[in-house]
Amino acid sequence: MCSGVIAASPSCSACLCPSLARPAARDERGCAPDAQPSGCAHVRRAAPIADTPRLPPRAGLPRMSRPMPDRIATILLPRRIDRAGVARLEAEIAAVLGGTGPAAAGALILSGASEAFCLGLEADAVEDDTPRRIARALTAARIPTIAALNGPACDAGAEIALACAARVAVPEAAIRLAPLRAGVLPAALGTQTLPRLVPPARAVEMLCEGRAVTPADAPPGLFDRIGPEAFRLASDLLAAGGGATPTLDRPPPAAGALLDATDAARAADPGDPLRRALCDCIEALVLLGPGAGPRMEATLWRDTLALRASHGTRRIAAAEARLRAGAPAPVTRLGVVAQGVQAVPLVREALLAGAHVELVALDRADLAETAGAIAGDLAARAEAGGAAAELARDALSRFGFGEDLAPLASAEAILIAGIDAERLRHEVLAALDALCGDAVPVAICEPPGPEIEVPAARAALVVHPAAGLAEIVTGPVFAAPLAPLGAVAARLGLIPVTATATGIVAQLARASREAVEAMVMLGARPDRIDAQLSAAYGTAPCAPAWEAARHLSGGSILAVMHRKGLELGDAPRLSAGLRRTWEIEQATPDAAAIAEIWLAMTAAAASERLLTDGAAGVEAVDLASLAALGLPRRSGGVLALAEAHGRGQLWSRLDELHERGVADPPPDEIALRPPAPYPLGDPPGLADEDADDHHHQPQHGQHQRPEVPRDEPAQPGA
Repeated sequence: MCSGVIAASPSCSACLCPSLARPAARDERGCAPDAQPSGCAHVRRAAPIADTPRLPPRAGLPRMSRPMPDRIATILLPRRIDRAGVARLEAEIAAVLGGTGPAAAGALILSGASEAFCLGLEADAVEDDTPRRIARALTAARIPTIAALNGPACDAGAEIALACAARVAVPEAAIRLAPLRAGVLPAALGTQTLPRLVPPARAVEMLCEGRAVTPADAPPGLFDRIGPEAFRLASDLLAAGGGATPTLDRPPPAAGALLDATDAARAADPGDPLRRALCDCIEALVLLGPGAGPRMEATLWRDTLALRASHGTRRIAAAEARLRAGAPAPVTRLGVVAQGVQAVPLVREALLAGAHVELVALDRADLAETAGAIAGDLAARAEAGGAAAELARDALSRFGFGEDLAPLASAEAILIAGIDAERLRHEVLAALDALCGDAVPVAICEPPGPEIEVPAARAALVVHPAAGLAEIVTGPVFAAPLAPLGAVAARLGLIPVTATATGIVAQLARASREAVEAMVMLGARPDRIDAQLSAAYGTAPCAPAWEAARHLSGGSILAVMHRKGLELGDAPRLSAGLRRTWEIEQATPDAAAIAEIWLAMTAAAASERLLTDGAAGVEAVDLASLAALGLPRRSGGVLALAEAHGRGQLWSRLDELHERGVADPPPDEIALRPPAPYPLGDPPGLADEDADDHHHQPQHGQHQRPEVPRDEPAQPGA
């Protein structure tokens, strides 16, 4: 994977010496030869550091680190780091940084073992949080740490370079952070280090847009020196008896400039949950106080891995990597599940392109219409004579159709077209998952309605299971050379077949939806709920009324409506009938109560989360709630917001509504439970408050949100 590191003087090729334009030639494993390279008179091997752990020998995993003269150690990074490699890298960095005594290293240089510094993580290491621990170790190092960029540094490799106290680069080097393109958030403190090094606007642009930055166009602060001077810089720092300031010890940028940049980045694609979470992490640097930013990055990194957008985009990124390695073989057996005639052009073009196509329709009438249209078109071509006639007759021989999914078991790819109902799509996906497993790509045409264009149909034929496309997502994540893949992905969106685990973010989002569903059940109009929450808290958290309609929770009025085939506009009529059935005669919650009920229920769920196994403390829930509920960054989070609005008033207001019967659904319906005890006890000034005062509710206009000056960091909300 990577070489043992060459010990050298300032002229060493491993240190980018001026006498060598490129690193020394390496063997088939990428390892540097023991022999002294021509053009450098100073290269030699040195003894291992005394306290370097003795790792068991393993094929393809040579040691990365050895000492250098003058107590300067170096570690060479592989081109890409897999799961085993990232664990070894952590151990060897710990050995260097934790050394003591005369043999201990006085400085550490990180460089690349190949033509690149490090291009990031292999697919098997994407969900490993070891890179974050490596970055933390580098930012806390007691000795100077220097990243010697001998080539491109991408994603986690770039973050490791940013975690070092100094960066030296050759002119051919580049730093590229493209977490959104890879479907993940930064894995190694990138949101906390980069904004401390470069101007805020450039930092946000680099993180959100993923453009490579070379020394020629780098913003000030990104590189400390340009040229092969890593060893010289380390020697200078040692001679001076000090070191460069660790990255996380540098002051954060001005809050106003950073927030302006993140506001613009968020507005560029407001529907992208990964972009929103990335901006939240960046803003935490100036809004949530010292130490909160790294914890927020870790929390949101873990939770966004469960998002549909992340899951699909990571598969696309893996597919792009495979496509760069070589074009996949075309699909020769295509399965199509269709409702209506939307699939006609797709099936026709697939047949004419030489694929075997098995068409499955969901009812007999659809089957007759769709198969008849395809067969009729091919028959007309066959009767026309000429070369086209022979092709059409051959296509007819490769066309099968029916109402049973079983023939799709032999398909190499499956496309679903024209199925508008979400529940029906999920049922079809579940059946295909049981039939084919996740090794077969399954793509769903979205949005339903327009016919699939012929170019997209042709492009679909180059998508093969070997490309890893078990899921396809839409979005501007495709490079120009990948036009065939981009064409089909621009037309086809995916609904995941398998469920994913949820974290604190997902749990809080669900609590928000349940609170909204409770109010819809009581007859509140969804648009009124959204408007009131937007007015009260500066945003419509998760656009909760409409989000609740899309994420139906069992037992709610929305689930009842779904079973009855009703639309969201029928909610007031149905809720009125349900209230009569349950002998609840009170009117719906008033405008002020809407915001209070939502906050009380959601804060209660957050408190319950604290008291169970989901969160380590108040801050974890508050940080997660910013992303889950779309709360303003200055609010500090849902628990801080509840405290600011008066916890006693919120709880007693909910109790009052229970007493009036307004918010008391029947058993086994929505769990509108009394709030769990606030984990920190009574806030100051509320413990001795007279109970009667709790029922005097502030009107909407009196709600005061905590504000923080844009140029000063906020302290943690709770």
